[in-house]
Amino acid sequence: MACNHPLTIFHPNQDHSHRNNPLTDLPNAQEVWNTIKTMQQPLLLSHQRPDGDALGSLIAMDTMLTLAGKTPIVCVFDEIPTRYTWLTGSDMTIGWDESTADESDGVIIMDTCSCNQLAPAANWLKTVKTNATKPIIAIDHHVTRDPLADIEMVDTSASAACIILHEWAKCVGLKRDSRVVTALFVGIATDTGWFRFSNADARAHRAAADLLESQIEPDRIYRRIYESESPNRFKLRAAALTATELHDDGRIAIMPITEEMFTRTGTTHLDTEDIVNDALRMSDVQVAVLMVEQKSDDQQIIKMSLRSKGRVDVAAVAQRLGGGGHKVAAGARVTGSMIAARETILAELDINNE
Repeated sequence: MACNHPLTIFHPNQDHSHRNNPLTDLPNAQEVWNTIKTMQQPLLLSHQRPDGDALGSLIAMDTMLTLAGKTPIVCVFDEIPTRYTWLTGSDMTIGWDESTADESDGVIIMDTCSCNQLAPAANWLKTVKTNATKPIIAIDHHVTRDPLADIEMVDTSASAACIILHEWAKCVGLKRDSRVVTALFVGIATDTGWFRFSNADARAHRAAADLLESQIEPDRIYRRIYESESPNRFKLRAAALTATELHDDGRIAIMPITEEMFTRTGTTHLDTEDIVNDALRMSDVQVAVLMVEQKSDDQQIIKMSLRSKGRVDVAAVAQRLGGGGHKVAAGARVTGSMIAARETILAELDINNE
């Protein structure tokens, strides 16, 4: 499809030096839109423990398709973090319901295409794909993914899934209101660390500037997301910082958060987002790992969030543990105790640094 707005599908082994030049080709954009046009009640999914980009993608797509006369079904696997409830409202279904999913006539997965991150729906998605009962579309910017979709619009050079959605929606001419614009901006701003991370490139700033033309208020959005912490979350952050361990001559920071910390501070796993970034403030730290203790069906699971200043590819580390992500931001889940998980991640990071 010829498109007057810049976007293409990039791959890791390609030269991206031309990416700041205007591009006129948008691979798969028309195929994605033509397939969505055949749906009346598409199921919208994103990853577990939704962040700003996942929720921004869901809200933007839901609203745009509603404006186009469709009735999407939005499914969020986990509770929505408090910092985003102002954005999502109360009309999202929390938890996986297979009978509701069966009512859909298509599936759109955004900001992931990993079975691990779609665990509650993974078996259902595999069955749908195998039996070809309804089309599955994936819109994503991560390198690691599973073959769940029939059609992929994947751009691994995009800083956020919401950048792809923004450019695609303009290309195919979808209507957008203030809720769509705000959701897209939230996705881009949060996935770039409010434009502080290395992925906050010219393309991300162009997309943000384009969205700012719609008179959204970035200062107000920032305060709602980053300056509205509860005292309990503040205490959890302090507890995690106090418990932080330094390894490998201070180059690796391990931040454990235990069930006892949640109980003591009156918090939950929803309050852990972004805490891992605090450890990167130390000058010598190259990799920070937040390890969150969780109980699931009598099993102990450690949820790991990995962040890097760039020298270490944490996506490669996470992938070896069954997870995935980006070079500087990734995640994985391992079964076992906090002690065992610490030994595992330190061994993997040592291998990665050899």
